[in-house]
Amino acid sequence: MQRRELRLLARLRRLRFCDYIPDPVERENAISSLIDGSLFSVMSGLTQPFWGAFAVQLGASDYMLGLLTSLPALVSLLA
Repeated sequence: MQRRELRLLARLRRLRFCDYIPDPVERENAISSLIDGSLFSVMSGLTQPFWGAFAVQLGASDYMLGLLTSLPALVSLLA
């Protein structure tokens, strides 16, 4: 792990996330999962609004643009 990631994990440990999990390995996995999910949400929120404009620049048809905007919601609904 990089030094920045280790500092982030150390800060999160001080916040007492997942203290109800007795096994330290499982607790570390839960914290890593929380970090991963949070960073994915940030990444998705910052990039998803621009997919449509990027697809139009690449020459996508209206049908493709409709799929691009509706499929993420459909997949998250089914997941």
